[in-house]
Amino acid sequence: MRLRIERLVVAVSAIGFGTMALPAEPIASGSGGPVITTISLPFATLGRPYQAFVAATGGTPPREFFAIPPVPPGMAILASGEIHGTPLQAGSFPFMIGVFDGQDRCDIRTLTLVVQPQFPGKVTLELFTDREAYHLFDEVHVARQVANTGPQRIADFYFGLVTPSGDVFLFYSADPLLCRQVDPDDPSTFFPLETSVPLGSKVQLDPVPFIASHLPVPLETGVYYVVAAYTDPGSTRVISNFAARGFSFF
Repeated sequence: MRLRIERLVVAVSAIGFGTMALPAEPIASGSGGPVITTISLPFATLGRPYQAFVAATGGTPPREFFAIPPVPPGMAILASGEIHGTPLQAGSFPFMIGVFDGQDRCDIRTLTLVVQPQFPGKVTLELFTDREAYHLFDEVHVARQVANTGPQRIADFYFGLVTPSGDVFLFYSADPLLCRQVDPDDPSTFFPLETSVPLGSKVQLDPVPFIASHLPVPLETGVYYVVAAYTDPGSTRVISNFAARGFSFF
């Protein structure tokens, strides 16, 4: 599924990651004003309840969030920064969210909510990074959380990185850590990070760190995404949702 909107970052479309949008630069609020620090949102699934929170720092309390219509169908944005609702349409939905502080100073950022279609499988995946912003020579630590309520017991695990310019790297070894740039339109260039991974039968597993890496060189500043999915062993048929997590590099 390819979703074309402005400022696209191409992810691994041939195994179903589709495309994602880079968040726009925030509108400056002036010295001492609030700054929205959230740069990406967890993926949502069509027809399933969704909740996420937008964060901000700085400014004078109280801070109050607001959205500039239109917002993603079925979703609402509260003054607390909570985004919640049940998505009514699959796709990629950029929207503008802002925050006022107690002195009426304002910051505005464009975020994108990616709503996936429902998957027939019972494996769900979420990615976590230890920070939302990194600097030169920092390691990026990533953890995954898996829930499996279906009969699937083993799977292959694909894990990649999308750079600000849209280059896609897939990791093929965690020890030592190695990755290769791939062609999103050529499935023959894809390779899993792990093969025949035991999924177990637990409803939900705690987040488990599985990778720590410096970013591929040459480095560029901007927003990166880590992306991942489970597939049938020896196949690129996806059996989970497509997880993504964004972070900034300066």
